Order: sequence, then structure tokens, then C-alpha cells
Amino acid sequence: VFVASERIEPGENHRFRLEIPIEARAITSREEDKAPPPEPVGEPFVFEFEIPVRPVPTIEVDEKARANGLTLTLKRIENSPGRPQAIICFEPPDDEHAWSPVVKKSGLTLSEPADGYLEVGRVGDGCWAVALLERVEGHASVTVTEIEGHPRNVPADGPKDVKTIRGPWRFDFEAPGYE
Repeated sequence: VFVASERIEPGENHRFRLEIPIEARAITSREEDKAPPPEPVGEPFVFEFEIPVRPVPTIEVDEKARANGLTLTLKRIENSPGRPQAIICFEPPDDEHAWSPVVKKSGLTLSEPADGYLEVGRVGDGCWAVALLERVEGHASVTVTEIEGHPRNVPADGPKDVKTIRGPWRFDFEAPGYE
């Protein structure tokens, strides 16, 4: 899975180039202040290939859930076969912290729940993309267990005043089947 630098229109036979540089890096301990920058070694691996690009099926959910005075919205599910994700939005409780949802894998009602957490990335406008275990079909649910706020302006060695607002915020929806 990769993110294109610009929008790619769906269609047959798009040409791609994947270049993987080889770098030498110094291994240092955490106590050392700085490692030298990596240095290129040899020629990069280059792969050129042609594949079709399919549109990502999108399930518009636009469902709201409220817990502990905070409303979250599951805007949509981007049900990509390669990287399905839920788009979750909320108004941050304050501006002093960088807030994000915490979604445990076990909080998803999908076929194979697992322990641990799902990857979360900010997509702008108070919304975050949460990676899902697999595409969703039929009756599905997503549960946000809590949101965390990490202080914005704290020195690296300063205190970490992480704030947590516990949910759960549960979203139930119907997803169409795909072939």
C-alpha cells in the first residue's frame, strides 16, 4: 500500500516506478546525542510495473455517538481491498493538546479481532483515518475506546501531561457486499 503524490484516476494499465535506496546507518545508543546521517550504498533497487487502478468503494455512514460530553462522528468507511479505513471526526476538547482517537483491534466487530491498537493518522479538518483489519461487509461496527491528547508545546525531556477521555463511542452500520 502506498500513497500517491497526486490523485490517480481509476483505469487500466497505469505505469508505476518503485525505487528503494540502500543506505548505511550508524547504530548508536539513546544516550549519544546524534548519529551521522545515513549514506547511500550502491545503486537503488528499481521496479517498474503496470497495473490497473480501481476506485475505492466508499460507505457513507455519517453516524454520531456521544460519551463523556464528547461527540464523535464516523463519517465514512473507505473500503479499499488493500487498506480499508474508517474516517472518524470530532471537535478537539482544547487547543493545548494534539487529540486523536484510540481504537483497539478488539473494538472492531470483524471476523478476526486481535489484540493491540490500530494505526491512526490525521486527515485534516478534525478527522482521523483509522486503519481497519479488513474490508467490512454486512453488519459491522467500529468502537473508539478513548481519545488521547498529547501536549503540543513540551520539551522532549519535559513532563508528558497526556489527557484521556474515555468512551466508548460505538458505531453500527450496514456495509454492502463486494465481489
